[in-house]
Amino acid sequence: MTSTTEWPSTEVPQPVKDLIAKFMEVGDTKSDEAGHQLGYEVFVPNGKIKVNKRVIDGAEAIAATHRDQMASIKGRRHQVHKVYTCNEATDDLILIGSVERYLHDGRTLETDFAARLVIENASSENPQLSLFNAWSLQNANPSTSVRISQNSLQY
Repeated sequence: MTSTTEWPSTEVPQPVKDLIAKFMEVGDTKSDEAGHQLGYEVFVPNGKIKVNKRVIDGAEAIAATHRDQMASIKGRRHQVHKVYTCNEATDDLILIGSVERYLHDGRTLETDFAARLVIENASSENPQLSLFNAWSLQNANPSTSVRISQNSLQY
């Protein structure tokens, strides 16, 4: 999360904002502990990550997949640009953002994404994600950026 992230007019509780920030920060951290934190602290035990057609189901799979994913790149950095709420309870959110992946050969791949987050216990001090469902365009050429605008898909 950054100071430029746009939030909806419906008030999102600070613990939910903190959860999203933790998810992005830990998700971009390259360590075995980060995978464990994602699977067992950020997500509920039966949480799911869906990215395009890929599904990662449960704490153990989330932890293992994070470790494997981060091994394939030098690093990455997610940015959330805008947050939308789907209901007054603020336990169903849509994020618009971008991610930079730093490849081992020195190139950077930038991809825009849209994601749905479903949050358990959103009104508590310790909310957790039950679902992160993201859509992004994957570009085979890391020298160019891929853009998803809010109104249309563009290359």
